[in-house]
Amino acid sequence: MEMILFNMNQDKFSKAKNQEEWNKIAGYEKIKDRLEDIFISKLNLEKIGYNANIPNGILLYGQHGTGKTKFAKAFAQKTDCEFVSIDTIQDDDDIIRDLKKEFKNAKKRYNSKETPQKRTIILLDDFNFSTLLSEKDKKELKIGIIDFKETKAGQFANLLEDCANKYKATVIMTSSQPRQFDTGLLNVNLIPYQIFLGPPNRQDAAQIFKYHTKEYTNEDIDYNKLGNEITKAIENDEAYSAQGIINIIENAKVKTQNSDITEKDLMDSIKETKPDITQLEFKDFVDDMNEILEEYETEKN
Repeated sequence: MEMILFNMNQDKFSKAKNQEEWNKIAGYEKIKDRLEDIFISKLNLEKIGYNANIPNGILLYGQHGTGKTKFAKAFAQKTDCEFVSIDTIQDDDDIIRDLKKEFKNAKKRYNSKETPQKRTIILLDDFNFSTLLSEKDKKELKIGIIDFKETKAGQFANLLEDCANKYKATVIMTSSQPRQFDTGLLNVNLIPYQIFLGPPNRQDAAQIFKYHTKEYTNEDIDYNKLGNEITKAIENDEAYSAQGIINIIENAKVKTQNSDITEKDLMDSIKETKPDITQLEFKDFVDDMNEILEEYETEKN
């Protein structure tokens, strides 16, 4: 009896720790709710015997500093799935090789007595390489010399197809370059959920300020006012990322030293800290997204 209680307590501790990591992501509540809806709720259905439609792939995209990698890692931990990260700096062939290996491992893990029905989340962080057709590929595809499945993007698509069912694994990709994904990959079977993780809005910014200053102040701070000030940058086609807001807080901490951070300290730090998403980066990203949507609509019709 004591051993059973110990295991239950360990399980509760593990789940509490997983929830804690997820809660460390301040703001972005709608995105967190969305991820829970499209994945965690389906995992729960599967565990009680329903045939849940677990997604093969999830793409988190947005400008640098918006927390895509942090989101992916915390999400994987919250799901209590096995978490595997593949090095995306290596060659395309090596990425595909490693993905094949991890899919096999995921299937073994799910079917093993030690980890029964434990699914795997595979992270491809800052992933752009195997997802884009080369100009040569495009020309040869157009005149029928090669088939899409023969390209690197096609090989990747073939691996993603039905991987949630075949290997009990879901691939989470993060990217700050959405133009690097061929439109052939962005479909409901391969990557059904493509979630934009952009610069924080006013409410998100307020929550980020509140969370990251809670240990450094007892002052009465109007966090919504700080959120409003942060989002003014968008009027000039600039933006502060989540990391940019953390940088503002760090700068304020350095200046106040041992005293509590005040609202004025943070407002002054905002004025002294330039937006980390520049006009060029902001406009390029918007242009990329508009072009992707236009191509997607054209091919769909």
